[in-house]
Amino acid sequence: MKSAHRKVVRALLWTFLAWSGHATGNAAEGPDSLLMITIDTTRADALSCYGGSPGVSPHLDRLAAGGVRFDRAYTTVPYTVPSHASLMTGELPFIHGIRTNSSHRLPQSARTLAEHLSDAGLRTVAFPAASVLVAGLGLNQGFDEYFDRIKIQPNALVSSRPAEDTAEMFQEWFEREPDKPFFAWLHFFEPHLPYNPPVDLRGKFPTPYQAEIHHVDRVIQTILDYLEQRGVLDTTVVSVCSDHGEGLGDHNESTHGIFLYDDTMRIPWILSHPSLSPLVVRQAVSICDIAPTVLTVMGVDPMNCKGRDLSPFLGENASPFDESPVYTETYVPYLTFGWSPMEAIIGQGWKYIEAPRPELYEFSSDPKELTNRVNDQPERAEQMRKALYHLRANRDHRLNSEMVAMDDEALAKLQALGYASSSPQMAGAELPFPGPDVGVDPKDRSQMLPILYSILDASVANNSDPVLIMSRRVLQVEPDNPLALSALGVELHRRGRWKDALKPLERLRDLNRSTTNSLTAMGVCYLNLDDLEQASAALTASLQYSPNDVKALRWIGEVEQRQGNWKEALGHYRHALRYFRGPVKARDQLVAKIQELEPKVPEAERAELPNR
Repeated sequence: MKSAHRKVVRALLWTFLAWSGHATGNAAEGPDSLLMITIDTTRADALSCYGGSPGVSPHLDRLAAGGVRFDRAYTTVPYTVPSHASLMTGELPFIHGIRTNSSHRLPQSARTLAEHLSDAGLRTVAFPAASVLVAGLGLNQGFDEYFDRIKIQPNALVSSRPAEDTAEMFQEWFEREPDKPFFAWLHFFEPHLPYNPPVDLRGKFPTPYQAEIHHVDRVIQTILDYLEQRGVLDTTVVSVCSDHGEGLGDHNESTHGIFLYDDTMRIPWILSHPSLSPLVVRQAVSICDIAPTVLTVMGVDPMNCKGRDLSPFLGENASPFDESPVYTETYVPYLTFGWSPMEAIIGQGWKYIEAPRPELYEFSSDPKELTNRVNDQPERAEQMRKALYHLRANRDHRLNSEMVAMDDEALAKLQALGYASSSPQMAGAELPFPGPDVGVDPKDRSQMLPILYSILDASVANNSDPVLIMSRRVLQVEPDNPLALSALGVELHRRGRWKDALKPLERLRDLNRSTTNSLTAMGVCYLNLDDLEQASAALTASLQYSPNDVKALRWIGEVEQRQGNWKEALGHYRHALRYFRGPVKARDQLVAKIQELEPKVPEAERAELPNR
């Protein structure tokens, strides 16, 4: 949209807002820019303005007091990538196709907020602070710049950028063209595990989790102070939310991803601009509503999406609006552990959770969701269940088939977070509706979660003995648990126990739950057992999903070399070297392989292969 057109739209909008008692700003200009901040893993009731401990979030409290605070905002999925996909597209997960953190990417056909604002003439930039938000997953669509380069931290569950570094990067970027309207997305990974607040905040709050939130709170204030000093805060819409919450032990969940209780699903959302009168919205709203709402407040043409534009209801004299049903889901239990998924619908003060054992909660009398009302409210439960079915009816419930063509470093970013959990074999697969015929109810396996998360921790830290012990413990209870099968097989392969490793790895393949890592491990096992045909099949499958994975390229090169296919082997080795990021000794070994084969391949054929 042309700049002049945008100003006309803003002027008309401001006329309407002024008539509704909403506007206090300049109708001729209006806000040009959008600062969108997402704070990872922050449950709503952790902020002081949402009933949390006093003093945890003083700056966000002040922002909320002067703007609009949405008291019952919900994310769509308690995981980072799918929730941000909903935020950026205004769509539900079964529309944008991202159901978990994995190598399934946002479809290129999806229309993002960044694309919309770029077309409106704004410069766009993103500062994702965690490895899981790599550009290849598709959230970079529409951003002029996407700063996702984050140093992998060896033997750590989380690779991330400190909040203060992100703030500094944003200010440096802003100074390039300070007079041009912008859309900036700033993502802060704190307070994600492991909670490690700055030294000056340790011991000053009841928990390290709260201390990390306080740290992000003060970093956000430095950004707002900076924009005010530069004279652009009054023409910038500020939206602050989280992607999901954190269990913190409530409902037997320490982290997030498994259940749909408010601990992990209810998020803070604060919207601020001088044109917005102070208001607390009590109705349930969705993270999908953020994009269409901020666009209208900015004076930009609306997006065509599932999310609802709430701006007409934010006026000082506006009437309360009717709630639309809010949809949430988690397919993480199904895709990662082989358990039943869960879906939920929220509205009129109630939440219904579809699961093998359904749940119904009433918020006013039971805000902690401790009393399941399914048995004493069967009619309401059935009514909400039908509404849930209606909401998802005639939708495509396949897992997105578009995969990320990741190099070895990008794959390591996901695996370093324990997030490369969704099998590439599941690409395009139909996802089932929750029920006992799909898998066990996650509530009945909550006691296993600490063990399963410990397997992830131990795998990342290369603590091999605990991986073996805990994986076997899980498999005694659940012989087909995908995570345990993968962890056990990969660890046995690392120890050179090829035949033993193949048992869990082949079972994983038969279940259609192999990961790129497990397929590569399986190929290496077959190679060492001189089954070159099976080795080639496994490694080829791994490369189909991750064509730049150095390990798979290195080993399929070995397979081709043993078969006397010099040209093919040389091509794989050269391809691997191009993306190699490992130790010098291993690199030298790869170079030696290339030097060994180059004389065996005619020069004309070598010219067809990738350069080193």
